[in-house]
Amino acid sequence: MDDPAARAALVARGPDKVATLASAVKDHVRPGDHIHFTSGLSRPQASCMQLLRTFAGTSPGFTLSCMSLAGPYVLLVSEGLVADVICAFHGDTLPTPGPNPLLQRTHAEGAFTLSCWSILSFTQRLLAGALGLPWMPTRSLAGSSMQANAEVLELDGTLAVRALVPDVAFVHAVAADRYGNVLLGAPFGDLCLGAWGARRGAIVTVEKVVEPEVVAAHPVHMRLPGNRVLAVAEVPFGAHPGPLFAEGLRDLVEPYAEDPDFWTGFRRACRDPGEMADWRSQWVDTTHDGYLARLGQERLELLRDRAAPQEPSPRPGPLRAGAAAPREAAPAAAGPAPADDPAPTEAEMAVVAGARALAARVRKLGLRTVLAGVGLSNLSAWLARADLAAQGTPLDLMVELGLYDYLPPLGDPLLVSNRTAATATGLGSVLDILGLALSATASAGILGAGQVDRRGNINSSVTADGRLLVGSGGSNDVASICRDVVVVCVQSKDRFVHEVPYVTAPGRPVSVVATQAGLYERVDGELVLSAVFGDLADGVARARDECGWALRVAGEVRILDDPLAHEVALIRAYDPSGWYVGRPSRR
Repeated sequence: MDDPAARAALVARGPDKVATLASAVKDHVRPGDHIHFTSGLSRPQASCMQLLRTFAGTSPGFTLSCMSLAGPYVLLVSEGLVADVICAFHGDTLPTPGPNPLLQRTHAEGAFTLSCWSILSFTQRLLAGALGLPWMPTRSLAGSSMQANAEVLELDGTLAVRALVPDVAFVHAVAADRYGNVLLGAPFGDLCLGAWGARRGAIVTVEKVVEPEVVAAHPVHMRLPGNRVLAVAEVPFGAHPGPLFAEGLRDLVEPYAEDPDFWTGFRRACRDPGEMADWRSQWVDTTHDGYLARLGQERLELLRDRAAPQEPSPRPGPLRAGAAAPREAAPAAAGPAPADDPAPTEAEMAVVAGARALAARVRKLGLRTVLAGVGLSNLSAWLARADLAAQGTPLDLMVELGLYDYLPPLGDPLLVSNRTAATATGLGSVLDILGLALSATASAGILGAGQVDRRGNINSSVTADGRLLVGSGGSNDVASICRDVVVVCVQSKDRFVHEVPYVTAPGRPVSVVATQAGLYERVDGELVLSAVFGDLADGVARARDECGWALRVAGEVRILDDPLAHEVALIRAYDPSGWYVGRPSRR
């Protein structure tokens, strides 16, 4: 460079940080490090694969912190690279949430320690680290088994969590310039707090390295400055098999959707060591370019197509006299499902019961917002919203990672996707939703449960014999902060237990538990059967048969209407593949 002015400008911007991902990991990650994966809606999956390649066959003794220990992250633990895990969720997410068999086996062997948190308390620990504070107050965890963690302090009735400070953080973002200034697409998840607080800084993968002028043209999305970045690597599809969220930055890159087939293949491989060896050979023992080549251009284009915005459905609001209800809420029929349709599955029965219970609580308490867990609970929330919209009662849906007032998409039952993000009234972060919106508004929560006991306590963390489930996610935060909570699940004797072995979320705000059998209302601190589907005597008998404690029955048990045709049709429109509700078989 011969121009002194240009040379001076380059020096003023800082050093050039562009590197290959392989060299970035080799140069900046050391054995014994505390490594952290940031948790926006797009996650650094390619960085996980590179760590597996770089440290294969060694025992670096990493501590790993991540909001969700899912997908290929599990291999870091199962292959002995990680000794200690700190997370809020541990298991599979797609196509349905559930325990990961490989993680369960590795945990049972004692190969790693696990420290469990809720999403908000985990994020608050990162916030404390980023702010340089030793502790951070929290409204979560009280009354749960997680309160006993040594990193939780109780002072004058208030809980505080210890700061979490990694050595190196990994981020995947939409774009960055060569000086390390990073552009994140909305919503912003955990705000890269782990990267802000990391002792040495962050390794950032991006879809595209852009000129500084491009970053300057998107100042709202510049969420991590170059002085916190160790290296920038251009890695297209670096969040795969997860999605790339690029709201506000679609002029720079094309977003892409989740890849459920890839997740399904990974889950299947986790069940069988031989199949996992083949999976690893195909997807890990290669370069990122090789990884993309094996995915194939057709598959990558399909993922881009699935992320394209669709025409949004109408937004709910008060209806004028004579006005039609929003099309998603318009009933197809007033009676039960037609005889030529498959009968509702047990899961669909539970979803209907949960939706009706949630809608009733919203009307009774005058609630305006709801935060749902993944799976049956979010389908119930979507169905309740449609019912309320048809009556002119708005209900704003929220997602913990940063969506406020989004529209449920037909054909895509994931709790959040590019298509839902494109419809949201507001796109923020974990702190905006779990930290502010739940606290500042009259909110309801609707949650699933691995187990629930007679007091309404929820366990989604670990069974009595020590088998891992999936952890809290945001359920503890919802139960700790929301005014009212509905639980929806498919009832069985091993799910309805006298006392849960681990309290993931305390039962104190739980008002109703909805199942395929009926409704259980919390009366004087204990669940009481208050409504059943079908014949009264048979319904009560079925509920008792599937209950693990001496069930109390209300003096007057209501008979619930069977699921209506439009309720079942809407559930199946939301979940056409039956990921959450099963595949109903034709008679």
